[in-house]
Amino acid sequence: MTDTFTLDVDNVLLPEATPMSLSWPEAEQMILSDDAQQIAQTHALSVYLTLKDGREFVTKEPSIDEVFRVVERCGDRCAGIALATE
Repeated sequence: MTDTFTLDVDNVLLPEATPMSLSWPEAEQMILSDDAQQIAQTHALSVYLTLKDGREFVTKEPSIDEVFRVVERCGDRCAGIALATE
């Protein structure tokens, strides 16, 4: 079986999206609202959030592991968030 088709757009790789910056209080709200799917922190206090809708954000936590304390405060609603640290 064979078929012919036409691509509606050029077949090129798009650059990876750069996470949008947001404030720490905004990041806390996203986590507590159960919008986050994945969270990663660095030793430099950068926190990367990936939301359930695929959007990505970066922020600075005020102290190391603060993001994990926020997830803990969130309780069972945040139990499914993937967490990573370097």
